[in-house]
Amino acid sequence: LEDCCHVYVYAIDLIKQFGDNNGTFGKVKFIACNDTDGYYIKANMEGEVYNVTGFTSNKSEATMLIPNLKGHIILRGIEDDTYTLTEVATDKGYVLLRDPVKIMVITKEDGACERCGAALLTASATVNGEPVSMTDANAVVPLRIINNPGFDLPKTGGYGVWMYTVGGVLLLGAAAMAAQYGLAGAAARWWLGDVRAAGALRVSAFGMPWMAVSAVLRGFFIARRRVEPNVLSQLVEQSVRIGIIWYALEWGNAPDVSARCTAVLAATAVSEAVSACILLLFYRGEAVRAFGAEKARRPADRRLWEILWPVEGGRCLASALHTAENMLVPACLTVCLLDTGGRSAAVAQYGSLKGMALPLLTFPFGLLGSLSVLLMPEITQAHIRGERARLDCLLDRMLRLTGCFSALAGALFWVWGEPLALLLYHSQEAGFYLRVLGPAMPLMYLESMVDGAMKGMGEQKAVFRYSLWDAVLRIAGVLLLLPRWGMKGFLWVILLSSAYTCQMNTARLLHVSGLQPRLWRWLGAPALAALVSAGAGEGLRILLAGWLGSGSTPTRLAALCAGGFGMAAVCLAVQWPLGLGEEVRAILRTEKSRRERQKSPENRNCSGHRGEN
Repeated sequence: LEDCCHVYVYAIDLIKQFGDNNGTFGKVKFIACNDTDGYYIKANMEGEVYNVTGFTSNKSEATMLIPNLKGHIILRGIEDDTYTLTEVATDKGYVLLRDPVKIMVITKEDGACERCGAALLTASATVNGEPVSMTDANAVVPLRIINNPGFDLPKTGGYGVWMYTVGGVLLLGAAAMAAQYGLAGAAARWWLGDVRAAGALRVSAFGMPWMAVSAVLRGFFIARRRVEPNVLSQLVEQSVRIGIIWYALEWGNAPDVSARCTAVLAATAVSEAVSACILLLFYRGEAVRAFGAEKARRPADRRLWEILWPVEGGRCLASALHTAENMLVPACLTVCLLDTGGRSAAVAQYGSLKGMALPLLTFPFGLLGSLSVLLMPEITQAHIRGERARLDCLLDRMLRLTGCFSALAGALFWVWGEPLALLLYHSQEAGFYLRVLGPAMPLMYLESMVDGAMKGMGEQKAVFRYSLWDAVLRIAGVLLLLPRWGMKGFLWVILLSSAYTCQMNTARLLHVSGLQPRLWRWLGAPALAALVSAGAGEGLRILLAGWLGSGSTPTRLAALCAGGFGMAAVCLAVQWPLGLGEEVRAILRTEKSRRERQKSPENRNCSGHRGEN
């Protein structure tokens, strides 16, 4: 008899690269873990090859796999199984891989040995779920890993950061509140030119500390990829604001324009406080999970300020320009309305737009907050890692879903804006603004989402540049159009501003990312669905005319809800086969995968192991 031995062993051939070709390979370290049995791999280096020699359940005893001078790591002696390759160290100034690399070697029978009759095996492999072509007679799994240059934020974490962060922003907000409250009279007389605005300025000052707290906490939850706190707080904030304004105008005693403006700004202050309290409740539990019992640490270097000052300086300048615009609008409107009410009529019209129409128009955007929280960190991560295909997919998904949602919202306001404004505010004027600005909502919403994506890709300077030019152009439009055309001129300013910022930001985003325009996917299909739903909505409005014209508020509200849900159903039915269904399923798969990774043995126990009998 003649012995016949078949031994199957496999190898991983990793090629390490740096995005700018300047990194040092000797500072990169990987460890390998067998997912099935929960052990780490130990290996000896012979020449330039790591040969597997044993296993360990202790992560600290795992062999550190370091690339050679050419960036290669060859790990030989693995079996057909599932492995996790984790980067635990990289060169200074480069971004460490956030997620481990999953490698699966699969074997199947492929005939029998002619000498002994034993089954022969052939192997295939996947890396992160994607098939790869094995080399060296189907024995080696090739893969390539790239580290891109990045930066590390200063270490300021710890559970005690609760006191530093929230306390600090409360102090800053309180200082701003005190300054505005104390200077309200002088600002109303000399800055706004109307002493009646003093009460509104004093009331709005009480919202400043809460606004400061909310801004910090929303950023925290975006970094933690928590959807619920931001979305819930924004929806509640908008609901409270609209509700208080409705109550003040419907049942309150607001005989003049001054009292109405004060009621509107009081609603804003109260809604900001409610929103901040909701975020604080979520933050308290999330801070424990994020920082543990670690004490807070202040940054030991100047990097935090190097990041902070350019961003905040740009925001302050943009805020100053917007403040100038808000001062100029009533003044220019007064010129147009000298013969029909003057300053009082100008403030009333501007208040109808700012205090009634715009809160309703921005209310649906709170729902897009969930999309922002899910996609923006992923976009930033893909950009930093240089994952071009993934970045293109994420940007395309963001633009497509934003187009679908905003087109539906615009159609709803086009059809139901006037009845809604009459129900809430008894204002035909606010309804006119909703109807005119409704079709521009895709531009407004796309601009906001693209703005966030550009900041995530390091394009803050471009965002600031376009925002600055937009503010300058808006001021010029106010000065040129409002004295002659009044509020119609200001509506044109809003529409042209939205078109400009959306076009410039989107063009810059496409240029930086290299993504090709897909107008049908982003705008064409959503616009078609919106037109179909708007036609259905007009039909529903005719059918529900009797209910809408009744004096009963519950009946009118029921008619609006029925018409809105009917339009939404038609729009979603049209959009679903045009790509909405595909994107929703992809997001759900991504979120499910993320949650599974958080619960996986790598996160729970491949920093440990499954346990031994």
